Amino acid sequence: MKKIFSVMLLIICMASSGTAAEESPKYSEIVSGRYHMMPRSAWLKDGMLPVKYVQVHWFLEASGLSGIESLSYDDPVKAHPEWEKVRGEALTKLIAAKLLTKSASSGSHPREFYKPLEWRRTIQQALAYRYKKTLNFCKVRLVIRSLKDRNSVEGDLRWWNERIINLSDGKCN
Repeated sequence: MKKIFSVMLLIICMASSGTAAEESPKYSEIVSGRYHMMPRSAWLKDGMLPVKYVQVHWFLEASGLSGIESLSYDDPVKAHPEWEKVRGEALTKLIAAKLLTKSASSGSHPREFYKPLEWRRTIQQALAYRYKKTLNFCKVRLVIRSLKDRNSVEGDLRWWNERIINLSDGKCN
C-alpha cells in the first residue's frame, strides 16, 4: 500500500512540475497621464456618442527594458520609431474603445496622443526623469482607468473601469 501511495505521489509531483505556468513579464511604468472628457459638447461634436466617462487615467508600461544611450532632460528631442509605433497603436485602440475621438478639437484632448512631437517630448522627459537613458522594450501595454459619468453607472455599481491593452512588441534581447 505504501508503495502504491509513493508511486502515485511521485507521478502527481512530476505532472505538476511539468505543467508549471510561464512567468509573466514584469512591467515598469514609462509614462502616465490623464485627461478630462469636458466640456462634453467638444467630445460630442467630435462624434463620441455617448460620452460615458468623466476622466481617463492612462499608464504606459513596458517590460524587457534595455538602455541605449544616456539621456538628459534638456537633450534635443529625437524620434524613436519603436515609441512612435506605440503612439499610433495606442491612439487607434483608444479611439476603438471610445475613449478618444479621431480629431482633437478641444484643449481637454490629450495632445501627446495626437501630436507626434508632444509624444516624443513626453516619452523623452519621462525616460530622462526615471531612467536617465533612452530605452528599448520587449513588450508594452497601456493600462487605462476611466471614471464613469454619474449617468453611466449601472450593473455592478462600480465607478471605475480598468482595462489593459497590449500593444506591439519591441526589440527583445
